[in-house]
Amino acid sequence: MLHHGVGCEYERKQLKEAYGDYTGSTAAELQGMLGSTCGWIRASQSRFGSTENLTAQSRVEQKLDFMKGRGFVDGILFTRTELALPEVFSLDNERIGKIRHEAKCCVIASALVLHTGNICKVKSSELPARLSPGSEVEEAKKILLEELRRKRFDQAELESNVTEAVHSLATGMFSPHMRLF
Repeated sequence: MLHHGVGCEYERKQLKEAYGDYTGSTAAELQGMLGSTCGWIRASQSRFGSTENLTAQSRVEQKLDFMKGRGFVDGILFTRTELALPEVFSLDNERIGKIRHEAKCCVIASALVLHTGNICKVKSSELPARLSPGSEVEEAKKILLEELRRKRFDQAELESNVTEAVHSLATGMFSPHMRLF
């Protein structure tokens, strides 16, 4: 617990140094100092608030849980819109970028695995058995994820390597007595 308190104090100090002392500030002053943070909160509440039954009278804990959940996950990690990162996350910019990249890779890989399964007429309920540790399909899935995670700038190389990995995945999903292509 002691480390958490020290981390919070460090972040508060960094936030104050970067954006000004917010202690005792009015809502209007906070909006001026932390414009991206306020915009993110407003956008999250308007996009997701009605589904969470948030009202102006909701408890602070409920609102914080909402922002840590829907606001952070859906409003920052999985947003499709261009986002000015809220000032309160200024120290976490690099980590958030890595999480977004990893999430994107996992979503793409999952979609490719499911589509490959559909093409190969493998039911999604059968996938866990075929993805058992050490199986050909599991190894092909690992190669696919590695390809998506690689840092590269050549689109043709990415497409070629992903196509090869998906082909290996499809080959592994087929029964040995079936021919692929």
